[in-house]
Amino acid sequence: MVNTPRAGIAYGVFKCSDPRPMSALIGRFKEALENIKLAHEETKIPPETEFSVFDLRRGMTYAIFVDDASGLAQKVEALEKDGANFLIRSSLPDAPNAIAARDLGDAINMLYGGTELFDAENEGRGKRVMDVFSRNDKGEFVSQLAIGLAQAARGE
Repeated sequence: MVNTPRAGIAYGVFKCSDPRPMSALIGRFKEALENIKLAHEETKIPPETEFSVFDLRRGMTYAIFVDDASGLAQKVEALEKDGANFLIRSSLPDAPNAIAARDLGDAINMLYGGTELFDAENEGRGKRVMDVFSRNDKGEFVSQLAIGLAQAARGE
């Protein structure tokens, strides 16, 4: 039996109001994520991280999560109802899911703050539609936003 390292997996769901065609936006997200990895000395995103970008359309969530037995599809669909139209899947070899989720959250924040993809006037930054999900030790998908808010409330 060959022992292979497990990858940490996380999913980022968000809204982008950029008016360009979807294929152009997906290409631009991939380019920006690759640049974030290339600048790993500054960004701290490991270069071995693999990102996949998906176009979310109503009814397409279940096609992405065919074997979803832990509620991730429902969480994604809830954000989709609020306007989310993209999903990024992050995979980091030989890392826990929590680290992959932290890094994906950082990468999405870099996309928001460092690219033209999220124009403040266009996006209406007052209410961001986004979250990052990863599977916890119990096998349940948890919101990194909810975890961060709970930690902040406890003063951690």
